[in-house]
Amino acid sequence: MVPTELTHPWKPRKRSWAAAAILILGAEIVQAQPIRLALNSAAAIAGSSTTLNLDVNGSGSAALQFTLSYSPSDFSNIQFSPGPAATAAGKNLVCAGRPGIRTCVLSGMNARPIGNGTVAVATLQTTPGAAARQSRVLLTSSAAASPGASGIATSSSLSNGLVTINPGSALTLAGLSCTTASLVSGASTVCAVTLSGAAPDQGSRIALASSNAALVTPASVSIAPRATSAQFTVSSAPNLTDQTATLSAALAGTSRATTVSLVGIKPIGISCAGATVKIGRSTQCSVTLNSSIAPSAFAMPLQSSTPYLRPSLASFSPGQTAVLFSVSASGARSVVAGTISTTFNGTTAAVTVIAVP
Repeated sequence: MVPTELTHPWKPRKRSWAAAAILILGAEIVQAQPIRLALNSAAAIAGSSTTLNLDVNGSGSAALQFTLSYSPSDFSNIQFSPGPAATAAGKNLVCAGRPGIRTCVLSGMNARPIGNGTVAVATLQTTPGAAARQSRVLLTSSAAASPGASGIATSSSLSNGLVTINPGSALTLAGLSCTTASLVSGASTVCAVTLSGAAPDQGSRIALASSNAALVTPASVSIAPRATSAQFTVSSAPNLTDQTATLSAALAGTSRATTVSLVGIKPIGISCAGATVKIGRSTQCSVTLNSSIAPSAFAMPLQSSTPYLRPSLASFSPGQTAVLFSVSASGARSVVAGTISTTFNGTTAAVTVIAVP
């Protein structure tokens, strides 16, 4: 943000930024050796930053104003900082403008002359691009004022300020991983994508896909500007059976993939209120699942290892982790031990019940 006011270097009173510029431009030009301003040239990898130094040759100025023009399509951002010559003279740098053009005023609360050397450093952020290119930053105007507030003639070099932008290495997708490789029905996990380098200023969008609709994933994930990774969440749709899914990510012709196991509804245990039951009576038991998120209601059949113990059916509704069922004892004339079990989706759970006279 440009301050609304700054102090004129040779008259210690407050003036607006625009007023300071008018004073420099409108000051009477004195007969003195012209102040010469020049930019150096540089090279940069597309998507990275580079710096250009603005050098002054010719002492005697207490304040400077200059305007730079550049291509907004080649440079997404430009920032300025005072150079060593300006800092040594106790000067501050204030810049304003719009994309493609910046005007800066170098001044301070003193009338100290600015010596030869670098008075300002421009840091330019290059936009990513596949082709090599050259882009020139121009000094379109300049002005200077003496410690006595008289104008000093200036000249600018138009031969420098050339930035050679090289394509460099293409950004690729370096990795894809998930916190867990196995999800029970209805569960979710956090996954992450990683780039081979920092994302450009506009960020990167990574396309995502799943080979199985039971693994729910977003269509894409965005990596923030200059970041190297981003996280997203995938989840397992409600499912009764075990399945697998391949999660994939793609960027600019490169891709990465990982396998996620989707664990269906399974019994993880059976327990009964009493380990024994009198013949002619029944006991309450329950079967517990690994998840309460089922796609629909379903029945889990129960078996007994002996005809003297008969379990009822265990019927589940979505949202239930456990349900009750009964085991009745009948027909036995002596103590009988039996196993009540269920096998569902490849997993067996069991409990021992003893029938007594």
